[in-house]
Amino acid sequence: MGQAVTITSMEIAAFDAAGAWERALAAMPSWRREKVERLRGEQARRLSLAVGMLLDEALQGVGRRLATTEVVFGEQGKPRFREAGLFRFSATHSGTTAMLATCAGEVGMDFEAFGRRARARGDALLKRIAGDEEVAFVRAGGGEEEREVRFLRLWTAKEAYLKWLGAGLTVDPREVVVELGEGMAARVAGHPEVRLGVEVLAQGVRAVCTGR
Repeated sequence: MGQAVTITSMEIAAFDAAGAWERALAAMPSWRREKVERLRGEQARRLSLAVGMLLDEALQGVGRRLATTEVVFGEQGKPRFREAGLFRFSATHSGTTAMLATCAGEVGMDFEAFGRRARARGDALLKRIAGDEEVAFVRAGGGEEEREVRFLRLWTAKEAYLKWLGAGLTVDPREVVVELGEGMAARVAGHPEVRLGVEVLAQGVRAVCTGR
């Protein structure tokens, strides 16, 4: 049995309400506001702020706030709280959706939205992130939509595992061999200590990785 994971999400359309953007930005610590404001494009800024809001809401559940809780980053950029005893977390966003996974132990999550951009990235990325058998699995899809789903199941699974590991870009994704089963079933070959689930949602594909 794997460790329990709580997943929350937010659509960036929530910022369309009058004053919503200003209130959310004011509630963020300075480092988060600066990160949001450095980004190019309104959608990227909205997604980044949405992640900050989700993290703040999760902290409120344990009597804390993001503005008064220090976040530190590992060598490859994986964030965590400096204070021992708080939950671990992993954030992801794509399209118009931001998501946050929280867990008592290490957790990695990735989400990729369906759409033209995902299909274009799939064509360009497939051979760079997949081994021969994985490439064959994706290309065996019966049509463009099924091939997109297969690619995103594979890609998000690898990303979730690498985020769980905290390895960043130091590991070649082709070295991470993912075996996809029916439904949400998935596993990383040679790593029985890892619990991996991949779910096809209405707006895209989400993968979550934890220890067992």
